[in-house]
Amino acid sequence: MKTVMKVAAFGTWGGDSITVMMVFDMMLQDRNFYSEWATRLRNWWTGRNRIISFWVIMIVLSTLVLLAIGSDSVSWDKYNGYFFHTDEFDRAFLASVITLFDLMIVIQDWEFPHFTTNKDVKLVGTNSVDLRIKTLRKVLNRPFWDVHVEGKWFNYGIISIVMCLDMNMLKNQVLYRPQDYGQFVEPPENTIWNIGSQDRANDPATILNLDNLQPEDYRMNARYNDFSSASLGATAIPAIFGVVMFVFLYWRYNKDMNLAAASRRANSEKELAQISASETNHSSSRKLSTDLANSDVVAVDSERSDVESRNAPARDADSLNIQARGIEDSTRSGE
Repeated sequence: MKTVMKVAAFGTWGGDSITVMMVFDMMLQDRNFYSEWATRLRNWWTGRNRIISFWVIMIVLSTLVLLAIGSDSVSWDKYNGYFFHTDEFDRAFLASVITLFDLMIVIQDWEFPHFTTNKDVKLVGTNSVDLRIKTLRKVLNRPFWDVHVEGKWFNYGIISIVMCLDMNMLKNQVLYRPQDYGQFVEPPENTIWNIGSQDRANDPATILNLDNLQPEDYRMNARYNDFSSASLGATAIPAIFGVVMFVFLYWRYNKDMNLAAASRRANSEKELAQISASETNHSSSRKLSTDLANSDVVAVDSERSDVESRNAPARDADSLNIQARGIEDSTRSGE
């Protein structure tokens, strides 16, 4: 159980630290809002400086945290001198507030809920603006199975995972009972004692009380006051409030964007209709001009034919007179 809790503690650190660095990184990348804030740091936080700084900070801090957790050198009870303690209500409420803050990180984004922006936000710790996974397309031979995740969607996807872990912590605190974890409560302060041996903690025959203490057992400063289910359920109010606000704002702004998209689509269709009507009118006018021109040509040809038909008898008579004069001249020259 102790090992599981250490892994959970380090996993919580990993998720929260990445979340902090991700938000910090996006703030320094964004030049559209509060452009006068931390200008020197923003100018420096680019290219290789940005990538190296992220990985150095994460590796150094994660190493220190891992050593502190793994070596048991950090004990909350040791450092606070048993002065400050928490019970299951306090811990559940803290988990609920953390979940609320996770939701607020996503809601406060300028482009929520669609995260559509002309600026390419790079993935935290990388110099790429998106993540492409083409394995499914190659393995399954499906050209359209191409996973493409942009910067903000990838970053907030990490927060979604952290959010699920925090909600699970909230659930565990609400359902927590010491006897389920090899622990028991010492009255009257309701201090929690932890069984130090895994074998004894897993043995159903182990009697959990002060009369059966062993040298490996130890006392913690945490309390268990056995609050009612209704009281522990009330600690989830901040998390529930965050979920309701998330759903409402998503519905509200998604509706506005859908209306705006529908308006743009209607205007585009209207413009296309006007262009089509204009082209139709232009085509009709051009066709009418062509028809009129053709009718004028036909009329000219018709008039020319009439003139030629009227002049045909005169031309025939002239040709007959010319032929007669030619015959007479031939006769005279023969005589």
